[in-house]
Amino acid sequence: MSENTAGGSSATEENGDSEIYPGFKNIKEFTQSGLRLLMENIRDSNGLPIGQRWDYYTSFPSFKKVMNAEGKRILHLINLILRHQGVQGNVLRRDDDEKFELLVDANDRIFERVGNTLDEIMGIRKNPEPVLVEATGKTRAVSGSWNKGASSKTNLDSAAQFEPQSVRLLTAKNIERPQAKFRDKIDNSNSAWEPRIKEKPNAIKPLAILLGCTEDGECFSHPYEFELDRFTPPEEQLQASDPIEPKAVDEVPLIMVERQEQIAPLLEDLLKCKTIAVDLEHHSYRSFQGFTCLLQISTGEKDYLIDTISLRSDLHVLNEAFTNPKILKVFHGADSDIPWLQRDLCLYVVNMFDTYQAAKVLNFAGLSLSFLLKHYCNVNADKHFQMADWRIRPLPDELKHYARSDTHYLIYIYERMRNALLEAANGQTNLLQAVYQRSTETCKRRYNKLILTDDSHMTLYRKSKKMFTNQQMYGLQHLYQWRDRIAREEDESLGYVLPNHMLLHISELLPREIQGILSCCNPIPPLVRQHLIEMHQIILRAREQPLVKPVVEEELRQRPVAEAWAKLNLESPLCCPHDMSFQLDFRDDLPTLLEPLKNGDVDKNLSQSLNMRASLPLYSNNSFVNVTQTHLVKERPKIDFGFSSSTNDGTGGSQNQSKAKDLLEKVSFLSPFECYKKVRPYLDHLEQEKLRKHQEEEESRKMAAAQQAQSTSTDLSIEERISRMQEDIRKMTNENTNSPKPEDLPLYQAKGSKRKTSQLKGKSFEEGDLQPQPKLMKVDDKPFKGQKKGQNNKGGNQSSKTPNKSGSSKFEPFDYKQANYSKFQSGNKKNKSQEVQLNFSGKKRGKNARTSTSKVLKSLDGDAGGSSGKGRGRR
Repeated sequence: MSENTAGGSSATEENGDSEIYPGFKNIKEFTQSGLRLLMENIRDSNGLPIGQRWDYYTSFPSFKKVMNAEGKRILHLINLILRHQGVQGNVLRRDDDEKFELLVDANDRIFERVGNTLDEIMGIRKNPEPVLVEATGKTRAVSGSWNKGASSKTNLDSAAQFEPQSVRLLTAKNIERPQAKFRDKIDNSNSAWEPRIKEKPNAIKPLAILLGCTEDGECFSHPYEFELDRFTPPEEQLQASDPIEPKAVDEVPLIMVERQEQIAPLLEDLLKCKTIAVDLEHHSYRSFQGFTCLLQISTGEKDYLIDTISLRSDLHVLNEAFTNPKILKVFHGADSDIPWLQRDLCLYVVNMFDTYQAAKVLNFAGLSLSFLLKHYCNVNADKHFQMADWRIRPLPDELKHYARSDTHYLIYIYERMRNALLEAANGQTNLLQAVYQRSTETCKRRYNKLILTDDSHMTLYRKSKKMFTNQQMYGLQHLYQWRDRIAREEDESLGYVLPNHMLLHISELLPREIQGILSCCNPIPPLVRQHLIEMHQIILRAREQPLVKPVVEEELRQRPVAEAWAKLNLESPLCCPHDMSFQLDFRDDLPTLLEPLKNGDVDKNLSQSLNMRASLPLYSNNSFVNVTQTHLVKERPKIDFGFSSSTNDGTGGSQNQSKAKDLLEKVSFLSPFECYKKVRPYLDHLEQEKLRKHQEEEESRKMAAAQQAQSTSTDLSIEERISRMQEDIRKMTNENTNSPKPEDLPLYQAKGSKRKTSQLKGKSFEEGDLQPQPKLMKVDDKPFKGQKKGQNNKGGNQSSKTPNKSGSSKFEPFDYKQANYSKFQSGNKKNKSQEVQLNFSGKKRGKNARTSTSKVLKSLDGDAGGSSGKGRGRR
């Protein structure tokens, strides 16, 4: 037992010596594990419900109980950490605002101590090796019907395809700013970027850099634009060839170019090659414009990694190879690489093949480099370090392997894609030449610096899809301008100074207190804390603005933008270049040759300097005066006028001169808009006069009608009023309609038997009002029951219904008391001989159908016999 105990104690001591913390052998494993757990917790916390979803979930007691318990546990852990760091205060016994302030103070103290420690390290050792910090996180596989291959155990290839890849963030704590060692000063001014190239090898046209104007603003010309316009790929690049299998990465030597004396052997080796592969690594987070950190070149036999930070001002000599039209440069996605080479290294490219453009022409499912590596080389690209900080010096081995793998297989991919393009075109070169043409257009791209304008913040505002008031828009605009100014001065990126989501959040809330600005930022950017007072003053000015922006009268006048002038077709006959009225800086008060003359402009001896007659005649009561033009004075453009008088005395000329001068002073040339403004009051006056006259006419008409009604009401008797009312009603009902009068209709056209009687009762008709109309009813050959031959179907006395033609002026009404209703026949009665068609549904046929048919026949017999005797009938 004693030996076992001793052995156990000795093992424990060995483990204790080898582990700095239980479960971790060194500090690196401990920090990596902590960062991994921190990233997972942040991701889980971001998945918690917020806003209305939080209110909904907290309505469940079980959820609320669990969240309260977890919140208390987290606050207890935070309290322990604060005690360990020596921060006074208990976070459990404070309000939410006090808790937040306590955490901010604790973070400030911790970061201050870390900064002092780093300064101490920097003082002891001036060039320490970078302390690498690596964080690894994996994305969880999403379960769904579209990725069942990931969960299948039988299909290993599909499982590998859908397997989530980890992303590794590699950075360092003590990296010096590379911009401080650049020999060329970085220009972050708000002006156009000027190329720094001094020599132009492989030139057809001498070097000439001119400032031009494009749709994006002012921009300097491309030094090799003339050569690129006349570039045609060599014949050997348009022919198919057998691709050479690339060697393994470990079998090809890797050459690091970090000193100036290594550039000459590199250039000599590149000039011997016919095809090279090029790629860049860029950093843009701690710089306003960004800078190139690494240049990778592969020749098929060697892989080069060039340190562009230390050799930034010496790599322009590589233009001997990059602009050589006989050497093909293979890129993948060179839309950003070409401007970066121009800005940082003064390198330009002629004769390029972009595999990204070739993949688009071939209609591949994927356009990335990793897809092409898997498709042609069966190589899984390692993208774990795609978020690495490429400023780290010296470069770790992981970053070296990652950088050289991007260009090692690129030449082989180009050869395979060239053959595929020729095969897709059935041996023709049209698709291949299209790829070269697109790549050449990419080479013509120029680097454009970010230019701040008054409307630059509108791009961010439109993407946010928010609705801001005038106060919020004022805050967004001025905070955006403040961020741009600080980023240019400190040479930091806009995202480092103040991220976009924080900028929008501050502009939307416009916090009144300084502490509210800090609460909108999590984590708080360092430059925001330094310029907190300036930001607070901008927010206070924004809160003083009105909620609705007042519209100035000048803004109501719609004028085209300044860029529209550059898009005009000057060769069109409709274009008038002298018409400046649509421009923003147009003025109509500038001096002209036809402006009104001022005192002293008219010469005393105008009649002697008469040279040319003008086209402006002046008419007076007694004479006709001609205005003429004289010499122009060099000091000021003006015109002299002379007059010729037809009178013999000397007073006539002076009087004409004075009249002409007075008249010319009244002449004023106005723009159409100014004329419209002067005429508008007169037009308004005419409209008001027209409206006033219309109202007066209406009032006079109403008064006349009222007076007429009053006079007629006093003069006429009651019977006359009633008769006039009847006449008016008769006119309104009968005369004003397009249909014929009811009394003009014959009886067989009147609607309903009751309406026929109402037309005849109590009415007197003039002779000839009703004319006998032929009967249109169909009469059967056989008479109905109870009807004698020779009688009409209607029965009754026909002569009583016809008008009296013996000369009597009035019509005698019909006597209904003497009518024989037993012989009355309705117009819609049907005869037995008429065919009866009955439609019954299929379910009701049989006995019910037969009974209903018999009832219908009996009713028809009864109606035909006219046995009712009470005048019942159906129309």
